[in-house]
Amino acid sequence: MVSRRAQWKERAAAVLVMAAAVACAGAVCVSTSGRAQSNKPGKTGNREVTARVGEAVFVSFDIYGGSGHAWEPEMPPPVGIELGETQFSSIAGEKPGGLSRQTIVLRATRPGSAEITLIFRRVWIPATPSDPRFIIKVIATE
Repeated sequence: MVSRRAQWKERAAAVLVMAAAVACAGAVCVSTSGRAQSNKPGKTGNREVTARVGEAVFVSFDIYGGSGHAWEPEMPPPVGIELGETQFSSIAGEKPGGLSRQTIVLRATRPGSAEITLIFRRVWIPATPSDPRFIIKVIATE
């Protein structure tokens, strides 16, 4: 017999999948397993995405919310990429301080390609060369 808690988790996961599908309708979604590579100094992940000019690109990472670490774009953003808002959300079934999801929204502003580097760090401490990085190459088409 399946416990109520397991049933609840299963339903919550289904709702999250549906919500992600709705959020990504008409947009490009990049789901990373940032947690697996992000906590090791000097590690770099890379991803290439294709989007139309003006189309939103959602980049999501699983992070530990209570650690003070977050993915931050290297500033200023490169020509051709506009930064949208960054959102943080809880993951169903996680306890406070457990895993949460960070989603960064990008938009291509002109045709061509541009790379943006995201750095995993505590936002009040300046970035160092050993901070993990994730590079997104956005190829924009008309």
